[in-house]
Amino acid sequence: MPKIVDKEARREEIAEQAAHLFFLEGYENTPVRAITEAAGISKGSFYDYFSSKEEILGFIAGMRFRMWRDLFEGAVFSAAGRGASAELSAVVTEAIRSVASLTPHTVNMLDLWRIAMRGRGNAGLTESMDRAMTELRTILETVVDQGKARGEFRSDTDSRATSVGILGLVSGLTMHVNMMNTASMDPSHMAEKTCKLILSGIETKPL
Repeated sequence: MPKIVDKEARREEIAEQAAHLFFLEGYENTPVRAITEAAGISKGSFYDYFSSKEEILGFIAGMRFRMWRDLFEGAVFSAAGRGASAELSAVVTEAIRSVASLTPHTVNMLDLWRIAMRGRGNAGLTESMDRAMTELRTILETVVDQGKARGEFRSDTDSRATSVGILGLVSGLTMHVNMMNTASMDPSHMAEKTCKLILSGIETKPL
């Protein structure tokens, strides 16, 4: 009986191999042949899953975005009912833990954004990345807005600036993980200090 292959799962496997190569060699320097060799498939089989290298880049972007969206939404849900400060802290904590678990060869949202901004990959990648970052920012903005409405956060808090700052923090940590030895990094300690820093600037002070 022929082996049944889950096409979507196989696409993800091939995409992960490609992501590794894109990080090591650069997107432009990675031919389809290198991807097929790493994935253990023929060049003809590659086109059963992807029409081009550009399509696989977009697929990787989609995988990474879904991971971060699910992480953000899951963190907010896990802290539901405990207030906006707890929800925002949960997002930051889970984001830092996720970043700390990255291996140096992992292609992440920051890497994809760099490729998009340099005009590499398909023409729609920049637009896709903009949409992805907007959705992540909106999740954070909603939490901050709710905190302001409940009186937990200062009324003059700029929800968008706060959300962009948190995303920038996560991106910066991602770059740090990719470029430096983070073996001594304690994610829980880092998350605790980071949450205190963020909340100290937006929480209302008791009278």
